[in-house]
Amino acid sequence: MIIVLKWKSNFELTTDLNKQFYLLKKSSDDFDAGDKVKALNIATRLRVLLHDTKNTSALYFQLCYHKYPFVSKTSRYLPESLTS
Repeated sequence: MIIVLKWKSNFELTTDLNKQFYLLKKSSDDFDAGDKVKALNIATRLRVLLHDTKNTSALYFQLCYHKYPFVSKTSRYLPESLTS
């Protein structure tokens, strides 16, 4: 079997990144609204964005974003602030 790899342009990768961010935001909003099944979709989006292996390359690395610091915009984690 012959596998043909197609390299994407930065424009195509950026388009893919924007789609993943959109899906992540939508699933996060749905999860926050009570749809707990969306957790699986959130995990999938994060995997596509960040999980890099010898066989697959995450969008984060394909776009060379690993060269820049990863900044979290969340507030500090406080266990007592969790609700359930």
